[in-house]
Amino acid sequence: MLQSASMDEVLEITRCFLAGHGDEWRLACEVRQVTEPCTGAG
Repeated sequence: MLQSASMDEVLEITRCFLAGHGDEWRLACEVRQVTEPCTGAG
């Protein structure tokens, strides 16, 4: 999981991750937005 300020930043990190593994690997990534759980609810 990643935490990022923007979707553009997440996509760039994902592209770099995939590129770093070269052509010999067949990888796929799925990007989803996850909201943090609410804390302090009582």
